[in-house]
Amino acid sequence: MHNGFRTFGERYKMFTLKPAHECRDYKELLEQYIGVHLPPIKIAVTGTGRVARGVFEVLEKLNVRMVSVQNFLTQAYNEPVYVVLNTSQLYERKDGKPFNRSDFHNHPEQYVSAFAPFTKMTDVFVNAIFWDPRAPIFFTKDEMRSRDFRIKVIADVTCDVNGSVPATIRDTTIDSPVFGYNPKTEQEDKPHQPQVIDVMAVSNLPNELPREASTEFGEKLIEYVVDEMLTPATDLIERATIAKDGALTPKFAYLADYALPQKIKQVTKASG
Repeated sequence: MHNGFRTFGERYKMFTLKPAHECRDYKELLEQYIGVHLPPIKIAVTGTGRVARGVFEVLEKLNVRMVSVQNFLTQAYNEPVYVVLNTSQLYERKDGKPFNRSDFHNHPEQYVSAFAPFTKMTDVFVNAIFWDPRAPIFFTKDEMRSRDFRIKVIADVTCDVNGSVPATIRDTTIDSPVFGYNPKTEQEDKPHQPQVIDVMAVSNLPNELPREASTEFGEKLIEYVVDEMLTPATDLIERATIAKDGALTPKFAYLADYALPQKIKQVTKASG
């Protein structure tokens, strides 16, 4: 979220913020916003999980108000506001039946994107939700060329390259977090230009605040894992085990698509 605000401030020459990795800690990061006046922009955030909750925390500390989906789409504000979009607001069934969360997770290919209205009312889009490749993308490259496509800053925390956000054509780095996506050429361009959409797609964001990341990870490790590791048989460790006895465990069988090509390559090399 901080990178999204940095990008917005630089794009419109409104304010300048230090990158997170130049701050000693989260407190110093937030102190930068003292005296910063955020314009009345609309921010759409996808997701309600741990990643999205990190986004909400920053917005709440900056006193950015959350509004309902209906009001976000129909009302004008004289202050910055944000809306939270979960899967039921992002997708609709192809057959017109009511959205069913369980069915969506099992059969996402049976759904279409319902994000179109938000592209017309959103200034900053923060993508912080898991995306299944079987599910539809949020919007198309053709839609991004439309005159009423309002989004100019995308903070793609999820960072699925060529995934749910078509403008995320590559990931970015902490040192160079933003590129411009030109909808007309469908190519990368310099950021902060009128004709581009600025895309922040850093894939290793926790490294920007190593103290907080390490503290959080350590605390959760102590709280949930250490005692379990000392237990002879534990469901928690079993559920977290990716591979055992040289094979993927059932829960992580979906990784076979990533593992098999390397295995085939090794077999081919050996046979050759």
